[in-house]
Amino acid sequence: MPSSHTTHAGIAAVCLGVMYPKLRAFLYTWAALVGVLRVYHGAHRPSAVVVGALLAYPLAYIVATRSWGVR
Repeated sequence: MPSSHTTHAGIAAVCLGVMYPKLRAFLYTWAALVGVLRVYHGAHRPSAVVVGALLAYPLAYIVATRSWGVR
């Protein structure tokens, strides 16, 4: 089961990163840190965090760029 915390952090990072490009590095670092901390605290296996991130990033980018009209 994918990590929902990582998925939601990735979605937030991508959507906000599309709207505020200057914050992308900070937002992506924050989302990655959420995933690392989920593994560190034993809440998820690394594979669950990777799957959560792989679900979040491409889907959020498609929604953010096509639905909101932000380029």
